[in-house]
Amino acid sequence: VTVSRKHAVFSSLPDGGYGVRDSGSLNGTYVNRTRVEQVALRSGDEVQIGKFRMTYHTGGTASGTSGAGRV
Repeated sequence: VTVSRKHAVFSSLPDGGYGVRDSGSLNGTYVNRTRVEQVALRSGDEVQIGKFRMTYHTGGTASGTSGAGRV
């Protein structure tokens, strides 16, 4: 499964947190194993782009970073 350079966009939301939007990719963007066009992310959501899986976490700190929204 391939991933394009502009496969998906992660962006901050006006009310806080982050969202992901598929950029018209052929293979799709998945959140919690469901194909999505655009969705607000919640802590613990699994985002899959191609063969890569990332888990979104909010709050806390990781390796000295602010931890406002990590993927």
